[in-house]
Amino acid sequence: MRRRGQAAVETALVMPLFVFLVLGTLQLSLVHQARLMTKYAAYKAARAGSIGSAAWNDMDTAALAVLMPMASSGAAGIERVFPATTPTEWSRSWEKIKDNRQSPPIPYVVVQVCNPTLPRLRAQAAAAGIDLNKGVDFDDPRLLGDAWATYNVTRLQVQVTFYYRMPIPFANAMLWMMARGVEHDDAVRTLRMTPGTVRESLNPNGGKRTIEKVPIQERADAHEYILPIRASWGMRMQSKLWPDLEGFELPDTNLCSVPWKKEGS
Repeated sequence: MRRRGQAAVETALVMPLFVFLVLGTLQLSLVHQARLMTKYAAYKAARAGSIGSAAWNDMDTAALAVLMPMASSGAAGIERVFPATTPTEWSRSWEKIKDNRQSPPIPYVVVQVCNPTLPRLRAQAAAAGIDLNKGVDFDDPRLLGDAWATYNVTRLQVQVTFYYRMPIPFANAMLWMMARGVEHDDAVRTLRMTPGTVRESLNPNGGKRTIEKVPIQERADAHEYILPIRASWGMRMQSKLWPDLEGFELPDTNLCSVPWKKEGS
């Protein structure tokens, strides 16, 4: 009887840790996969913007299409992924996710332009005698100047944030609380659980996407654990910039969480 009691006590002590190690490993693997997919989504968003005059909706759509297999929706603690293994499944899943909304007002994906910024481009265009209303050619020699930093005026740099819903029970709550506890540490400043105001614009299917202090904590209180995963990419523009047209606007400042080596670029 003593041996049975000892075994029961040992099991009670070890089992929670063992379960967390198993489930945590699964969840960390999925987070790593989501991180890699987010990096690819940043590349696709930058490419769409590069050839599409930095159109916000094109960049949103490109990133969302890449990340759709990693996205999910859930209720009552059950997560359902969007299958995309066949063209038919992809089309059906896209109809469910194309509005880029999971737990309102949280989207699945947010694309933020880091560079060029409007004041920098406006100043450079004015110095070169370029009318912004006629668009800015990416290869206009008047924009290049002598300094290497000036080259970045027509280099598109974007940041993609994927609000990833962690699907593994128990492990998702533990890992989310770990991430939440260190969000103010400078070493993990790219996490930024509450990034503040993100620009307001039309999403690919209408409606606004303004995010004021993303209520990730509120969703966690409802047992939906959402982890922001960020990646960035830079690419030379291959089309005109139209910074004064709706849907093609450039930000006034660089608000991206991911730092770039060239300050002010």
